[in-house]
Amino acid sequence: MRIPKLAIENYQFTIILMMALVLSGIFSFMNMPRTEDPPVSKSGASVIVLYPGATPADMEELVVDPLESALNELEDLNQINSEMEDGLVVIHVEFMIGTDPEEKYSDVVQKTNSVRNELPQDILSLDMVKWSVSDVNILQLAFVSESANYRTLEELSDDLKKDLEKVGGVRRVKTWAFPQQEVRVSIHPEKLAQMRIPLNQVIGAIRSANVNIPGGYVDVGAKRFNIHTSGNYNSVQDIRNTIVHTDGSKVVFLRDVADVDFDYEDRNYYARFNGKKAIFLTLNQKEGTNIFHIMEGIKPEIAEFKKTLPANITLESVFDQSVSVANRVNGFVSNLLQGIVLVGVVIFLSLSIRASIIVMLAIPFSILIGIGFVDLSGYGLQQMTIAGLVIALGILVDNAIVVVENISRFLKQGLPGKEAAVQGMDQIAWAIVSATITTVLAFIPIMMIGDITGDFIRSMPVTVVYTLLASLVVALTLTPYLSTKFLKAEKIQKENRFQRLLTYIIESPYRKTLAFALDHRKIMIGGALLILMGSLALFPFIGISFFPKAEKPQFIINIETPKGTSLDQTNQAALYVESIIRERVEIEQYATNIGRGNPRVYYNIVERRENSTVGQMFVQLKRYDHDEMDRLVSELRDEFSTYPDARIEVKELEQGPPVE
Repeated sequence: MRIPKLAIENYQFTIILMMALVLSGIFSFMNMPRTEDPPVSKSGASVIVLYPGATPADMEELVVDPLESALNELEDLNQINSEMEDGLVVIHVEFMIGTDPEEKYSDVVQKTNSVRNELPQDILSLDMVKWSVSDVNILQLAFVSESANYRTLEELSDDLKKDLEKVGGVRRVKTWAFPQQEVRVSIHPEKLAQMRIPLNQVIGAIRSANVNIPGGYVDVGAKRFNIHTSGNYNSVQDIRNTIVHTDGSKVVFLRDVADVDFDYEDRNYYARFNGKKAIFLTLNQKEGTNIFHIMEGIKPEIAEFKKTLPANITLESVFDQSVSVANRVNGFVSNLLQGIVLVGVVIFLSLSIRASIIVMLAIPFSILIGIGFVDLSGYGLQQMTIAGLVIALGILVDNAIVVVENISRFLKQGLPGKEAAVQGMDQIAWAIVSATITTVLAFIPIMMIGDITGDFIRSMPVTVVYTLLASLVVALTLTPYLSTKFLKAEKIQKENRFQRLLTYIIESPYRKTLAFALDHRKIMIGGALLILMGSLALFPFIGISFFPKAEKPQFIINIETPKGTSLDQTNQAALYVESIIRERVEIEQYATNIGRGNPRVYYNIVERRENSTVGQMFVQLKRYDHDEMDRLVSELRDEFSTYPDARIEVKELEQGPPVE
């Protein structure tokens, strides 16, 4: 192979090329998007219709049939599933693998809107939700106060929301768990009866007074002005002064037959933080952005806002995804440094300090070059990319070690540096190329996995392939060139104690073992088969899972009460769970949601819709310890299994796409 010889002879080009690739990798590492999870989406959408008072049979006839007929006309349709219950319909529309999620979502919106006029006019809401694994909140805050009213908490959250929406990279800021204010009209039936005014007449008067009615137009000179009779209420007093009846001699106002004032809507969802009344504020990021850059803009805003809060209100952090991302990145950097040091020590003991430096340089160079190509391929730095880098870290150093060791062997034989490098590379170049390509090909099938699972993990094999190919290029070009410049025969030929120990192990025990294996082939093959069968027999004991646990100091507690249970009864179950959680010293904090699920803070935990029978708690531990987590989850499951009025599930966070 002529590549190593060309790299040695044209060393200036080799250095320039390597420096350009490494600098490109450094730039990519500093600027590439950083998130916790791969931004993947499955082609599909859900249509959610709320129609209070309708039975499942009514929902099927009036809502599901028209919608399904329209949606069935869509191209590349895989399946449609409809769920119906009292007053609620959810239609899940799934498309074929490989279709564009954005385009298919637009098709669903278009088809749904095309039949909107065929649906009952008095449905409460019709929403369309695009399926997404990556639409996860990176920050969840809680406004906590036992004494402040919801109006005050809502105003404060709106103020902070406006500040955070201005930060670069923020896609959406949303507030949760406070009741909407409404004007409540409490009619006195006895007064209506005395005045002989029908209830429908009062309702009609309010409706007609609160609509805008076109009134024609007036021509003034050369211009035409539209007339608009404005009936929108501007204040509660306007509502009180609505005329509901007149008989020619007496005018009856709404205030004469009803009490009109501001009030809160009936509660269907509320929340607590560490057992105290709270409302939540969540934030998620735009695709292709760096979570650390976003948090750098958010944290000063939050710090300044906290200074303006009343004494009876606190602003707490429920969840901060940047902490987890930082831990993953820092963990990889720590593993990288440990790998470099360990490799350097081993090479130093077996060859020389100069050889160890050459091999150590191959590790960061290969990593940075690989990261550069990962960035060019459109992948960011997230958990799958980091997993790929960790896998590659244990493989990529092999090429450099083999090259340096073989060149050192020729130097010991007395050859000059350049000739030793050329002959050493001629002898092993094809071997390391074939070995690397074989390893790379092992990851190609993983890259070809279809469906959302393949989309989710694809950045991992891509990262491994790029990094291994980068290590091959470094081994064929930079490593032999550096060996000609820095390796000296006189430094290598002096054996130390560690080298003599390695020589003894290779020459004595290993050679004897190898000779025995070659002389007793049937015994060795039979032993290998027995070990293989024994290993396969262990599978039932270790279990099988495509994706492992997330190993995060967090978990979810789902609370589900029987159908028809009131919100207050579900709250009682949540209070019971809180009483147990509060006593556990391992737990740092918890957020309780009654009437719906916690805002989405993990990519494969889908938000639970509003329902009086649903509750969910997001629990944060002080630290993560595998054994401690298993023990805590097991004890909580045993404790909650005895509660008679609800199904309480403790769910650990797991990797992989959402599954039932």
